[in-house]
Amino acid sequence: MNYNFNIIEGNIFNYIGKVDCICITTNGTIKTNGELVMGAGVAKQFYDRYNSTYHIAKRLANLLYGGEPNLKRLHVVPTEQNLCYRAIPAELNNGTNIVSFPTKNHFMDKGDLELIKRSARRMVAFANEYNLNSIIIPSPGTGCGQLNEKDVYSELNKILDKRFSIIKYKA
Repeated sequence: MNYNFNIIEGNIFNYIGKVDCICITTNGTIKTNGELVMGAGVAKQFYDRYNSTYHIAKRLANLLYGGEPNLKRLHVVPTEQNLCYRAIPAELNNGTNIVSFPTKNHFMDKGDLELIKRSARRMVAFANEYNLNSIIIPSPGTGCGQLNEKDVYSELNKILDKRFSIIKYKA
């Protein structure tokens, strides 16, 4: 099928400094230490790469929660707050913004197609607002989210355009 967006294969980190924006597929669960749960899939890779420098998991939790959370137990932010947020601005990352792309609310849930569509619409608005022409998104909801790729891509085709590339991991 032909899509309005691009499909590429590769390692997402190879695109840092080459594209305007890279998305991290995330959830809306915050741990008691004030960090966003980033324990599997692409989110874990970003956590491992960036957390020691940018405290990316804490920064995203602060953006989702609206400040420094003081939690006694695991917290899931309300769906309406589980939005795309810029975790690392381009000027700190070789010209490439790092933006969250929520695909589910609780980290143990399956992917949420409605949330993925909302994240895609927000990324289009973000691209328009900041004049971004090249955005890469890991295949949303189709890995740890367990959604059917064809179903997800069919819905994203109604939202995304040629500025966007969905990347499938290839070593």
